[in-house]
Amino acid sequence: KGHSASYAVESYQSLYLKAHYPLEFMVGVINNFGGFYRTEFYFHEARMNGATIEAPCVNHSDYLTNIFGTQIYIGFIHLKSLETKVAREIATDRKRYGDYKSLDNFLRRITLGLEQIRILIRMGSFRFTGKSKQQLLWEAMLYFGNVKSHNKTTVDLFDTEPKEYPLPVLQHNPMEDALDEIELLGFPLC
Repeated sequence: KGHSASYAVESYQSLYLKAHYPLEFMVGVINNFGGFYRTEFYFHEARMNGATIEAPCVNHSDYLTNIFGTQIYIGFIHLKSLETKVAREIATDRKRYGDYKSLDNFLRRITLGLEQIRILIRMGSFRFTGKSKQQLLWEAMLYFGNVKSHNKTTVDLFDTEPKEYPLPVLQHNPMEDALDEIELLGFPLC
């Protein structure tokens, strides 16, 4: 009797949350990695309840999935091959020093390698810059090509942006975004 009563209380509480706070409930289930279905279906359920699902963003996402009103930002924990240390450092540094202004600003503040930044760029985590993924990949390769030693203990006296070099018009296909999402998240957002 006691066992079934405790499950009844938990079921009632879960039902109440799902009925009155459906988006928050879905984010809770996603962050708990629980439930009967794959994570993709919980994001789909949240979308059907009026949420806008956003790919991870270095200026909004945390390690776990979070919600702002009806916008749900996928957490960095869901990105395959992204190191846990890097995923946690992004949100910690942003809370301490403020939003990232550009890719260069991000690279000067966070210690990571070229492969890790490629994952973030391919996932669209720098879309706030207004630059295409191809442009951002070029900038990242130039940054890592020019940096001999990345000393994080020194503080920049002036926060200046590097010189912008003109690039040819690079072709973009929305199917590439879907393929990147499938590869890095396990499901497309579109």
